[in-house]
Amino acid sequence: MRVVLLAAVSMVFAGAASAQIQIGRGKFEPQREPEPPCVESDVQPSKANKEFAENYNTSSLALRSGDWAGALEAAALARPHASDQRQSTAILLIEVAAYHELGTPAAREQILETALAAPCLPAAVRRNYREMLDKLRASEAAPQKQ
Repeated sequence: MRVVLLAAVSMVFAGAASAQIQIGRGKFEPQREPEPPCVESDVQPSKANKEFAENYNTSSLALRSGDWAGALEAAALARPHASDQRQSTAILLIEVAAYHELGTPAAREQILETALAAPCLPAAVRRNYREMLDKLRASEAAPQKQ
């Protein structure tokens, strides 16, 4: 799961598109799931300012080294300097990964819901987060063994 979350962080700027294979009249036809509109940065993404870049890089490095609290701290410092939706989404991806390792179920549920509402979340990551949220809710609803 950790690998999937870390891969998701790098996908936001790569603009990775997912493809599903569907059977149609006996042959395989790839179908792309439409990406949600990323309104303010569709045409030309904003250039990251120094404060955002330094704190985002620190957060990303902390995440890769397993310093979950450090990743969250640096992400919180980067958030006010995000100049467009893509940068805000990049911060959310780091927060989801860190809270997945560090947070309580309630904190994980809240950050996943926030991330799912982000308009620049790639479709493949959105499906993954939806699945994670569904599993989290199912585990909370399941009776606990005593």
